[in-house]
Amino acid sequence: KELYPNLRTKYLQKDPSRTLAETRNISVREAKGEYCLLHIDCDDIWERNKLEFQHQILCSNPRAVGVVSSFFIVRTNGQKLLKASRLIHHKNHRKLIAGWLSLTGNGALVSSGLLMRRNDLRFNLHLSTTADLEFFVNLSNLGPIKIEPYPLVRYRIHSGQMHLSPEKL
Repeated sequence: KELYPNLRTKYLQKDPSRTLAETRNISVREAKGEYCLLHIDCDDIWERNKLEFQHQILCSNPRAVGVVSSFFIVRTNGQKLLKASRLIHHKNHRKLIAGWLSLTGNGALVSSGLLMRRNDLRFNLHLSTTADLEFFVNLSNLGPIKIEPYPLVRYRIHSGQMHLSPEKL
């Protein structure tokens, strides 16, 4: 709160019976201001200045519908966070989508990385691991998505992640 005195946040507790798409749709629906954060996944870590950087980018790019950032992939050893093992950096949101669709690149870390202008888009409840991709493509159809080159999120890899467990897909 002290970093962003004008930031109005609403804490929404995740119901374990809801899918990720349902949870993210609630985040979008409950957003009342100009901007919307989907949420921060419990396994991701934001840099202290993430929102400030992203907000400045949106303010200086009035046509932009959202902003994501580069991010680090990090591994854990139990509860201990190991150093970053890989930097994921995208320069262009169209190339990012092409790589994501062709399975040759990493995604945009939509769930923890995206700050967007509030809109009427929703996540497809019939998709699992591809819901983020479809949402990002639909958002990019509304306007440009800016990419902050500085990594603002650390994405933790662990054994419980949905994309690593076929039974959860």
